[in-house]
Amino acid sequence: MRLKVLSWNIWIDGNFKQLVDFLETQDADVIGLQEVKDDDTERPVLAFLQNHGYQYVFMPVEKKFKDKVYRDGPAVFSKFPINSSQTHNLSREDSRGAAQADIQVNGKILHVFSTHFLHTHQKPSKNQDEQADTLLTLLPQEHTILMGDFNATPESYPIQKLSSVLKNTDTSSAPTKPPMPKSESRGHLTTCRYP
Repeated sequence: MRLKVLSWNIWIDGNFKQLVDFLETQDADVIGLQEVKDDDTERPVLAFLQNHGYQYVFMPVEKKFKDKVYRDGPAVFSKFPINSSQTHNLSREDSRGAAQADIQVNGKILHVFSTHFLHTHQKPSKNQDEQADTLLTLLPQEHTILMGDFNATPESYPIQKLSSVLKNTDTSSAPTKPPMPKSESRGHLTTCRYP
């Protein structure tokens, strides 16, 4: 069976109409989003996807950005039943996490993770290294999909380490374009571990 999987950092204050228009046209089976807020009345992402038939697991983390405190984090959404879910803290400082959904697909369990590593302006970071190392201890050996915004370049320790045990499905190494004008970001990655 083929699954349509989508991963996207929707930005804390991204355009909600553009977001929902895109998600509706994609009709993905499994979605990993980053920078989802649980208390956003102007962008009710969780309610929108739940109303479109998705179950979800979400890991909000409190973060300070430009003198504002946000409560946001990664989430996994699935049209297939979520048998179990967990959230994981990946680092002691600059708290970042991963949401895990164990999804039932054709009688098998698929382990799906969505994460968002600390933004370091693509510079080496012990915090990012810790986040990658911790994440690797959590990933099951088979039937695993990892999605996220890793805020890292292809040659960085986190991407090299994750790619050494997972199949990197984003082999272009091209910068990703966020939905904000005049911006460029690197680090969105979807990886899979097959039996």
